[in-house]
Amino acid sequence: HPAADFEELIDGYFADLADHVSVCNREYVYKLLEAARNGQQPQRASCLIDDCISKGRSVYQDGAKYSQTQPNLVGFANLCDSFIAIRKLVFEEKKLTLPEFLQIVAHNFEGNTPLRSYIVNRLPHYGNDVEEVDRFAAQLAERIKGVFKKSGVYNAARCIPGTFSYHNHAEE
Repeated sequence: HPAADFEELIDGYFADLADHVSVCNREYVYKLLEAARNGQQPQRASCLIDDCISKGRSVYQDGAKYSQTQPNLVGFANLCDSFIAIRKLVFEEKKLTLPEFLQIVAHNFEGNTPLRSYIVNRLPHYGNDVEEVDRFAAQLAERIKGVFKKSGVYNAARCIPGTFSYHNHAEE
């Protein structure tokens, strides 16, 4: 069913994100356990870390004193922009229902060029020093941190999720 309000939509997104993080964590643990079972742990890295040497444990067996994981949520700017567009178009301006908007997006705005232009040229966007969007982005980032904090990450004392993008900046 479509979300009754914007907060319900956001809550649904974060419930899905929490489920996804849980699945990814489980898959990561399985890969590490399989590597350990087959003797394929990266021992060379462990040989270069003092704490691993003194404990006689690899980095994947709690050998390192400092352990952290840094998942990167590439697409954070798109997430912010998408939610801002939905909030404005569906819940504030009421130009469309959520199912209508999702259908338009699913068809890549085919036959809806004016709407796409309105979103691109008239709605506020992340990264343009717009206080409303920056405040919303900060709220999203805090909730993302909360998802990772609650989920726990295998063998990491700290989980520091990032929201930067470094993909495809240079092509040959």
